[in-house]
Amino acid sequence: MRIAKLALSAAALGIAVLMLLPLLVFLLDSARNPELLRYEFEEREDPPRLTLLITYEGRVFLSDFNIRIVMSDGSSISTAIPRLEGGSSHAIDLPLSAEQSISPVEIKVSFRIAGLYPLEVGVVERK
Repeated sequence: MRIAKLALSAAALGIAVLMLLPLLVFLLDSARNPELLRYEFEEREDPPRLTLLITYEGRVFLSDFNIRIVMSDGSSISTAIPRLEGGSSHAIDLPLSAEQSISPVEIKVSFRIAGLYPLEVGVVERK
């Protein structure tokens, strides 16, 4: 009876550690590399568009990656990447209407670490 309880406790502890491992690896990667998740904009005026390059250098995949970009005129553009692997880059072409400002002022990013742990980050661009 005692051995069964010990085995069950060890199995539960092992499952808990395995469930927390992706989060711990992501946090460790973040501590080691402040630029774990980078973005760059390339602006073009004819036709008006904004290209967003997302680069992720982590070891744990990110899923449900959503980006919302608020422009200086108050309009916003949203896009998503289903899965972002470590060491990968994604270029996203965001067409703009002729009336939209080409200057982003705020970026909101949300994603799930290994499909399990939701995280939302907001960045305010400085002019």
